[in-house]
Amino acid sequence: MFNVKKTIAALAAVPMATSLVAVALVAGPAAADPPPPTGASYCGSGSDTTQEVVQKLAGTLDSGLATPTPANRKFESWNATGSANITTNCAAGSFARPNGSGAGINALRFSLGLDAGGSVPANALSFARSSSKPSDTSNTDLTWIPFGTDAVDFAFKTNGPIDQKYPTGLSKADLRSIFNCDAAWRTFTIGGTTYTFQPYVPQANSGTRKFFLGTSALNIADSRVNTTCLRDTKVSNSASVQEHDGTVLTDPVVGATNYVEIIPFSIAQYIGQTNTAVTGQPDRRGSAELGVLDSVTPITGSGLSAEINTTWTTTNSGYTREVYNVFRTTKVTGAALDKHLEKLFVGTGSKVCASATTIKQYGFKVTANCGSTTLKGKR
Repeated sequence: MFNVKKTIAALAAVPMATSLVAVALVAGPAAADPPPPTGASYCGSGSDTTQEVVQKLAGTLDSGLATPTPANRKFESWNATGSANITTNCAAGSFARPNGSGAGINALRFSLGLDAGGSVPANALSFARSSSKPSDTSNTDLTWIPFGTDAVDFAFKTNGPIDQKYPTGLSKADLRSIFNCDAAWRTFTIGGTTYTFQPYVPQANSGTRKFFLGTSALNIADSRVNTTCLRDTKVSNSASVQEHDGTVLTDPVVGATNYVEIIPFSIAQYIGQTNTAVTGQPDRRGSAELGVLDSVTPITGSGLSAEINTTWTTTNSGYTREVYNVFRTTKVTGAALDKHLEKLFVGTGSKVCASATTIKQYGFKVTANCGSTTLKGKR
């Protein structure tokens, strides 16, 4: 596969019309949580995929409503990774940082008293970020409100064996075979050297893991993780794999085995990390390169004009998803509706849905379904 190397000086102006997306030469560490907006009344955590864009929105938006008081209410959003515990401005007391969509939703349920147990203080969280739909719809406690469209591609180490062996990309069937650990796809040879595919998925609470293994994409049971060649920890050092972090791709040699690592990667995250000079989003791409899937390149345009390829959302629709903020249903619909939350998040005219420029800078498309309150579930 063909790829374009970019220089440090061209972080925001990368040619993206080639068959594969450019990669960073250096990746920076994950940033600390930004300071919460003064007077924030709503607090969220959860998905790694959407943490930066939601934090940016939190830093710039308020409800703009005088009543009910207090007026002009704001929200805050906490990173998926970082210090062991967080204390939100919504309640006293610290609790373990929710890492990923699933952990964020579980923490929200504990905070709202919808589930017994847990160590999250009452009302410490008002919403959870999620990059996947509800998997349990046995009740309608929570509402998933979409604001953007993302897509998930495969990523691998640039200029390595995958580039040489599969210069025109992979088909969806090829990709499933690799992650399904099919024997015919486990190894391949280049120039007399045998390489072994090592597929990874992120840690267990990741919404990207849930989506990527789900029925619309790979359709591989989560129970296969760590019971087959598919893992969520590195073969070389057992380190946990965090989503959208290309620094995990080192293609290690362990014993006599030459591993070639491959991971799922949010295309929106890749774009946002490319635009770090403008967005401030940490660049964690390392040497990661996004692949061509069923002959479709993941990104068109360059710099701040880069976006998810429209053809991807049709040809590879099973690898396209909406991303959400999740709230207690009674707070965003019905007689107990919170007018400030409604103004911020509900409907196409909400403050979040009107922030198309910001959402696009972070790599997401504004979904036509933005602000809908129809999707409900338990978790």
